[in-house]
Amino acid sequence: MSELGVLKGKGRHVVYESTPDDGDLEQLFLSSLFTIDGVEDRCLFLLQSKKMKMNQLLAYAQKQKVVNIVGCYLDIIHDLSPSLVDKKTIALFSQYVAGKPAIFLKQLKKYGKQGWEQPYESRWNVDLYLDLGAIRHGVRAL
Repeated sequence: MSELGVLKGKGRHVVYESTPDDGDLEQLFLSSLFTIDGVEDRCLFLLQSKKMKMNQLLAYAQKQKVVNIVGCYLDIIHDLSPSLVDKKTIALFSQYVAGKPAIFLKQLKKYGKQGWEQPYESRWNVDLYLDLGAIRHGVRAL
């Protein structure tokens, strides 16, 4: 059994706790990506750690059929902070964009769109509902 880290807390008060488990950082990233706290804090912390294997993340995303969503999120983060996600990673994910549209964070749909989403939506074939201000705040807090 390998050691896995679990993130607890939010923002600057995140604790990385080592626990035995059958998961890994890439799976933790994927499960966090579909929550509001995840996209605004946890995923950013995982990216900042530079411990994730992007090829493994891509493999999991392909298996779960969420490459478009993961690639879109990584692209947004790259544009906000190129030090968190490099261009090579964006290019890697962009090779596997699926034709079927995906909705990213459907739970925020009731708040509508802010107008910045279109370039990402067309590039990644995603119907995007994210609070860019909250994500920017998370990036600044790192």
